[in-house]
Amino acid sequence: MFSGAQQVQSHEITVPGGEGKLISYEANADVAAILAFYSDSLTKDGWRGGDTSTANALHYFWVEGCPIHGLDVKVSPVDPQHSKVEITLTEQLCY
Repeated sequence: MFSGAQQVQSHEITVPGGEGKLISYEANADVAAILAFYSDSLTKDGWRGGDTSTANALHYFWVEGCPIHGLDVKVSPVDPQHSKVEITLTEQLCY
């Protein structure tokens, strides 16, 4: 999790074909710094980037057998140096 995360909340969610968790928090950093942190960290840990990343969001996945894990990071600016972050972790069964 990004250093300095504040107001952290976590909820279990249901996704098509599996389950997951939604984690949200706020941080005193701009969108680019938060996205760079997750991009660097996830790539170093072996996650693969999907082709659905946008200017304010990243999509990564982990495929090492079954289940398949997905991780989406969405960052919204509150002001120039303060952002809201939503991380969706998913686990989908293989068929």
